Amino acid sequence: MPKDWYSKINDQLLSIGFAKSLSESTLYVKYKGNNFLIVSLYVDDLLETGDDARLVEEFKQEMMQAIEMTHLGLMTYFLGIEIKQS
Repeated sequence: MPKDWYSKINDQLLSIGFAKSLSESTLYVKYKGNNFLIVSLYVDDLLETGDDARLVEEFKQEMMQAIEMTHLGLMTYFLGIEIKQS
């Protein structure tokens, strides 16, 4: 049930301090001091990024404990676009 999954993810993100974008319903941002995390939901995937690798890793661990999920590694394709990270 996609709607149930989205609701569970939404509730979890809000409970750990993320704010939902007013203009994009699948985009969440969290500020911690001078650092930030951004999460975007797409179908049944989460894309996460931030300016502090430690905070990103903490987020991934926290989400995997709260919700059954796996980390698939660095993004290589998104919406048919090839991504090369360096």
